[in-house]
Amino acid sequence: MPTPAAITCRASHLGSVKKLDPAILALLREKIPGHFGEGSGNDIDLVLENAVLDPFRFRAGPLVSSLELHLALEGLVGSGAGAARKVGLIFAGGYAFKPGIFGLMFDRGFRTNDDENPRFTTPARQGCAVFLDPIGRLRAPGIPDRNTSQDFQKEVLFTATHELGHVFNLGHQENLNNFMRSSLPGSVFPAAAFKFLEGQKRILSRCSRDVHVEPGGSKWGDLGPDIDIRDGGVYDRPPGNLPVDPKSPLRLQIGLAMTAFHYYQPMELDVKLGLARGTKASVTVPDRVDCGYPDFTLWIEDSDGEIRRYRPLNHYCSLPGDLEIKPGKPFRRDISIFGQAGGYTFRKTGPHRIWAEFQIPGGRCIRSNVLDFELLGPGRKMQSRADHRKLVQIAGPALFYRSLHLGSRSGRALKQLADSKGKDFIADRAAACYSLGRILAKRALAEKGKADARTAIRHLSVAAGYEDIGINRRHIALELTRQLKRLL
Repeated sequence: MPTPAAITCRASHLGSVKKLDPAILALLREKIPGHFGEGSGNDIDLVLENAVLDPFRFRAGPLVSSLELHLALEGLVGSGAGAARKVGLIFAGGYAFKPGIFGLMFDRGFRTNDDENPRFTTPARQGCAVFLDPIGRLRAPGIPDRNTSQDFQKEVLFTATHELGHVFNLGHQENLNNFMRSSLPGSVFPAAAFKFLEGQKRILSRCSRDVHVEPGGSKWGDLGPDIDIRDGGVYDRPPGNLPVDPKSPLRLQIGLAMTAFHYYQPMELDVKLGLARGTKASVTVPDRVDCGYPDFTLWIEDSDGEIRRYRPLNHYCSLPGDLEIKPGKPFRRDISIFGQAGGYTFRKTGPHRIWAEFQIPGGRCIRSNVLDFELLGPGRKMQSRADHRKLVQIAGPALFYRSLHLGSRSGRALKQLADSKGKDFIADRAAACYSLGRILAKRALAEKGKADARTAIRHLSVAAGYEDIGINRRHIALELTRQLKRLL
């Protein structure tokens, strides 16, 4: 009989959040290890211990960002390659990009080639987060101290176990009551749902001897050749396995500002979900136009013909929510396509193709247009100049996360890139101005800082004036500029 996998789960609060009572933490320390022990046939020996993140080093507000979560995970479990016998469980107020979700499991972070410290980018499936404020709003409405609510306590336990299930490479199972079912808005699940199904148990029982289950091993959804993926639930879909709905009034469109660029350049993919011309009625779809959900997928065809999925940093677990698409008012967003979980998205030079698919009710999907573009190799055009390439690569993390929290080196490079002159690298400068403008605007609006507001307006104006910045980013830049001018 194999030796059980001894896994230490370090749990901590992050940011300005009302903390869980010690009694609830004690309940989690008792129940969660028991569920994984029983669910794995005692192959998982999980120990849940409380940890404290340094509030001066790990500063965050009630809504935390992806970068703040990755940095906090690094503080809890360290960094390094290979399978991880330590995992992190982070309790925060909410997630800045999607404030209504109960939790998420985050994969590898983004890094650039010249990053001397791999930090939080090497292990996969090593951390997860539970967001207490949206749980409190739905499970303890009107209760002054949500910690006293039985429904709040049950949902925290269910969500924490659910997210840790993803860390052990379990997918969603929506058809039966179990830990890997998505929470519902109406009420917490009954006691019958606080269990793992038989197929899930077969997967968990392999943890001590299979890197496809052990945290820190294979990427999420990669179960290897010896596990029946049906036991794990819903993971990433293979390309083309859903039929396109020819009668759908929805139209999905993507766009790139440039059709030829280098792998390190900060390219953004514009995404528009609208209605066909002549459609008069609004259409409601799940609010899941994001690569963190299996419903929305970006497919990339490399120069050698390989088709692969774009790998997001986070995998969301959300309540059912809706997105209303109205005539003449499409939904727009952009995706930092140059980076993904683990590093740069594109590594092969030559012609590439990219398209998007969005699953809609009824087991069908809508498919976007296909974009053709070329990844340039060394020595092509002036963009390949070593000094500029180095500057963009150093600024890469700040460009990708739109944050200066990664340290002075990346932040200084971002500022230098934003202040660069000349027309040779205008696309990269515009991207830097947009990222830096948003960073400073967020700080200015939160702290009423006039100096930050003036600098943000200057950078956002440069970004908005770039012809190929994209409709969504231009709209955001102009709207932030209007808000900032009110501070002056």
